[in-house]
Amino acid sequence: MKRTTGLPWRVGPFVRGVVTLAITWAMLVTVATAAPLTVVVSIPPLAMVVAPIGGPQVAVHSLMPGGASPHQFSPTPAIIRELGRASLFVAMGGGIDLWAERAAAQVRRPYQARLTLLPTGVGSEHHHGHADGENPHRWLDPVWVREQLVPQVTEALVAADPQGESGYRARAAAFSRQLQALHESLTAMLAPVQSAAFVAFHDAMTPLADRYGLRQVGVVEVKPGQEPSIRSMRMLIRSAKLQQVQAVLIEPQFNPQAARTIAKQLGARVVTVDPMGGPGTAAGDHYIHMMNYNVQALVQGLRR
Repeated sequence: MKRTTGLPWRVGPFVRGVVTLAITWAMLVTVATAAPLTVVVSIPPLAMVVAPIGGPQVAVHSLMPGGASPHQFSPTPAIIRELGRASLFVAMGGGIDLWAERAAAQVRRPYQARLTLLPTGVGSEHHHGHADGENPHRWLDPVWVREQLVPQVTEALVAADPQGESGYRARAAAFSRQLQALHESLTAMLAPVQSAAFVAFHDAMTPLADRYGLRQVGVVEVKPGQEPSIRSMRMLIRSAKLQQVQAVLIEPQFNPQAARTIAKQLGARVVTVDPMGGPGTAAGDHYIHMMNYNVQALVQGLRR
């Protein structure tokens, strides 16, 4: 008699049921393992870069909400717990989000990976003249974002989620092309006001001014949140008059009274910019929108 191997055909329905169950289980496992990577960032501008690179493969959370200032922000216990759920934590460094780095040291279950973009001196605080001489508002320079921030974020995502590498790299390439187009657009927009002079509220706009040839001749508040003295305001007004300043910048996170007083003395325009942006703000939570918002405000304020 011929001997057969395997199960007899009469149990075929049972076999099919087992196979169907196995396939269903495999699909469930696949869905579970494909859950978005949790990425926590310190400030909204970093979320604006991580999100387009991560796409649907990541869930991005900013510790600081839109409309707040990193210079005056204090993390709550809930924020510290949020860090404990992160697979990747991204901080700017340079002293601007030292509160986030301190909070990260308090989490009970440390995040799996960490990316700090700029060096932070031990115990340093953000002020004019930053840690290691680096201005931490570098995200306001789209060339730096394309050449430095995007590659670092991409490699950090790939290291945290190797299976998602192809998606991360494809989206990073696409976002880099958008940033190049943005740079070319901003260059054209700012060309008519190149070399125009302005007084910034604090030194957040310096990277943008340096990139596009604008003249920032001083700041209202050397240390954000600390109002200037009468003496420093007089010195700034004297210098600004000599350099024919056309605009004084204010930021929605800070008291504009001193800046408005200086602008009145100069006969200059008061221009609102928002270097942080974020959900619920006029600058928005998309990087390209935020940059266009700020540059359009600058162009309007600096036109003669």
